[in-house]
Amino acid sequence: MCLIVTREKNSTWVPTLEEQSNAWQSNPHGFGAGWINRKGRLVFQKTMEEKEVEKIIASIPEGSPFILHWRLATHGDRSVRNCHPFPCLGNSWLAAHNGILSKQPLVEGLTDSESYLRTLKGTEPNLRKVEKDIARLGYGKIAFLSGKGEIRIANESEGEWREDTVWQSNGGLDSVPWYSSGFGGWRPTIGLSARAIRCDACLTHAPLYRSGNMYLCADCATEQEGGEWIR
Repeated sequence: MCLIVTREKNSTWVPTLEEQSNAWQSNPHGFGAGWINRKGRLVFQKTMEEKEVEKIIASIPEGSPFILHWRLATHGDRSVRNCHPFPCLGNSWLAAHNGILSKQPLVEGLTDSESYLRTLKGTEPNLRKVEKDIARLGYGKIAFLSGKGEIRIANESEGEWREDTVWQSNGGLDSVPWYSSGFGGWRPTIGLSARAIRCDACLTHAPLYRSGNMYLCADCATEQEGGEWIR
């Protein structure tokens, strides 16, 4: 499950280096950030390199609103192009998605998230419609940032506020996922051979199904097709 973090205007909060590391270990398929620069313009930057994350976050002006997104790929190539956030609504907003829109028709090579965002019309997000679309197509949350510095969040209540000005889609900043060592114990993720035991959707430690690149508990797996039981 990807991670979105938003910061309201005039806040000075930034994730610590430990929090950035936690987020990357849980979502290692790219990072992106969007903010308002010192000239008052909506800008974004993306990377596939963990070492670049700290530099990008440090470049955001103090007090600027922002969207941060760490990606766990499900649809679309693992590439800078497919990292969130994406321009939408006439390029006057940026948006980042946390979740899977499994029923969204895909534009070739693009993520389910960007394919959906390209369908939005108008000059600002209609959160009620977006939330209905998410329920129809899959699940998750979508955060929007406008060129005027306004943040809007579809399914905001499914995430949580770290403080008055900072919202997160899940607890990915706070801990790393735990994996089976294969020898009867559990340890933080080390290497590609490790196997997740925490649900990517709800973060519950439980026996999991594998669905594509996702590891899901029985409850969350019912929303996916073709799940394969992990033994």
